[in-house]
Amino acid sequence: MAYHVGKDLRHWAPISVNCTCLRVRKAALALTNHFESYLAPLNINSTQYSILTVLDILEGSSVCQLAEIIAMPRKTLTRHLKPLETRELISIEQGFDKREKTVTISDAGADLIKQGRPLWELAQSDMVERLGRQGWRQTHELLEVLATIND
Repeated sequence: MAYHVGKDLRHWAPISVNCTCLRVRKAALALTNHFESYLAPLNINSTQYSILTVLDILEGSSVCQLAEIIAMPRKTLTRHLKPLETRELISIEQGFDKREKTVTISDAGADLIKQGRPLWELAQSDMVERLGRQGWRQTHELLEVLATIND
């Protein structure tokens, strides 16, 4: 589907060049595609790999806690958890509070993290190489500032 912007694109140019939100969104998409190209042999996306990694570190989590840690709305997180549960990489069970669910990583999920670690490290080292060590550090510092912009 083509979107009609109009014949005169001069009004769009300042937004496309200067809009921080648009630039961060484009960068996030490019980074996601970069990491997912490395993780492709595992048939898992970068968000799912991150979820599994966090669950492994925490040795399980409530859905609310996990959503907060990875900065994702609960409904969106739930959509990412379903395929992991279907592949038996995680289990989702009723928590102590019937309104909450607890998510834990399975042995198969932990094995997948181990298989994916070298792939993730290659993707990460490629980013460091492209940005340079100093550029990589500066990028992380700026991302921390952006992540706390509403605090």
